[in-house]
Amino acid sequence: MRISITTNDPLHAPGMVVWADVSNCLEDRAARGKFRPALLLERRGGQWQAACFTTRRCYRTGDGRIELPQEAAQAAGLTTPSMLWSSRTYPVSVLDVGRPIGWANAELVAFVLDHVEGITTRTRVALRRQSGRAPA
Repeated sequence: MRISITTNDPLHAPGMVVWADVSNCLEDRAARGKFRPALLLERRGGQWQAACFTTRRCYRTGDGRIELPQEAAQAAGLTTPSMLWSSRTYPVSVLDVGRPIGWANAELVAFVLDHVEGITTRTRVALRRQSGRAPA
């Protein structure tokens, strides 16, 4: 069992990959939300900062998304080839965080830290520690 010092949430913790209900208001203002895999990064009050994933290889503009290292994604419980949904963290209400999928290993954590903006230094250190990788 993993214990996190950065959250009081008994069901979820940083480094956990979960199903999360997120909406893409930039591409679709009427978006109601869609459950997609997300790596929980840090809880701030009633929201989690998350790195979200998708199976769509391109944005609506046609620009390509960044593909996750597949062995690391599979180790975290993702069964299909997955890409980063965005290069920024996304706020997800604690009410919209669903069931756990798995845990991010050191490779997946390092990949997300290298490709996603908006992750605090404290969160970076905690995620590296929890995934078994020493802080850089």
